[in-house]
Amino acid sequence: MNYNHGGDIYGNKVTLDFSVNINPLGMPECAKEAAVIGVELSTGYPDWEQRELRHALSKYLDVPGEDILFGNGASDLIYRLMMVLKPKEALIPAPSFSEYRTAAEKAGAKVLDFILKEEDSFRFTDDAVAAFIDRIEHLTAGSAVFLCNPNNPDGSIIPKDKLIQISEACDKCSVWLIVDECFLPFCGKENELTMLRRTTDSDRDLSNEISDIKATDFCGVKAVENDTTESIETHLVVLRAFTKIFGMPGLRLGYIVTENHGLIRKVKETMTPWEINVPAQMAGAAALKDESFIEKTRRTVVRERKYLVSEIQKNGLAEKIYNPDSEANFILFRVSNKDINLKERLLEKGILIRYCRDFAWLDERYFRICVRTHEENNKLINEWSQLENGAN
Repeated sequence: MNYNHGGDIYGNKVTLDFSVNINPLGMPECAKEAAVIGVELSTGYPDWEQRELRHALSKYLDVPGEDILFGNGASDLIYRLMMVLKPKEALIPAPSFSEYRTAAEKAGAKVLDFILKEEDSFRFTDDAVAAFIDRIEHLTAGSAVFLCNPNNPDGSIIPKDKLIQISEACDKCSVWLIVDECFLPFCGKENELTMLRRTTDSDRDLSNEISDIKATDFCGVKAVENDTTESIETHLVVLRAFTKIFGMPGLRLGYIVTENHGLIRKVKETMTPWEINVPAQMAGAAALKDESFIEKTRRTVVRERKYLVSEIQKNGLAEKIYNPDSEANFILFRVSNKDINLKERLLEKGILIRYCRDFAWLDERYFRICVRTHEENNKLINEWSQLENGAN
């Protein structure tokens, strides 16, 4: 099995890792401290119900604790969902996160690509949504649809009204909709396109505007009872993780939120009783209590993303930057053919970036970088510029 993701710092000499989309501020200090205490308490078994963590997340998201299922990272839950659902078909936008395809294929599904147009920066335009819904309507009942919002690797966000249209089509056709929102917390709540709705009055009013819809607080898409399948409350599954926004990929902590308790029960049956270790549980619960951390993160990402985009454009370092106005904490760009060795050339300087050739329908010209601190971003731009100018 080949490793096709970012973060391969163990097989390379890396001083700056721009290949993984992790919070540039790292892990909250309170979470670090809690994880250390968790190590000290690891002579005992983990809480198999994750009570403290579940209570903290339930309060944070304003959803019932029984609607939450924790897993050993978001990717772990993607695979388990496919194992349980066993869809005959899986409709996946391209380009997008490669593990959707791998998990679906391992579960025996036929993967159907929906190719997003490069000239639209891989966004879900009105025409793309109409075509996507048409594909959904031709899926076998029980099939699965994946959406990544904002999308990895290009950072495009699917607007709320388009998500609702897609969800309605999935409900009508008895098709599972899995919305991956692992990067959504990086997008500011002031952004009119964000699906994150938790506390503000305007957000509450928005949910009430959609009549006869029982909406989640995550992506604003419809969650309705299905009349044809016993015990199924909704086909909607929202996927998130502590990995990216709280900078703790090594602790492996993800979760799904769904009102379908039957699905939660079946996925949980594939797990051991102690799936989430003590340090992860304690770090996660502590991170949720740091109310200022995410806002500070968002300000940093917005500022530093603009800096990176501006410097790349000013110095002519890329042919094209996709969705330059996105608030995602990563940037997809394309270089000319003469620059296809960019990753290797930067790695010689100790800087690791992400090849995107393993994303469906992308090739060696496409790369992705994450947003880091200003000092680190400046280092990348300087080294990159020197390479382009032929400096040693």
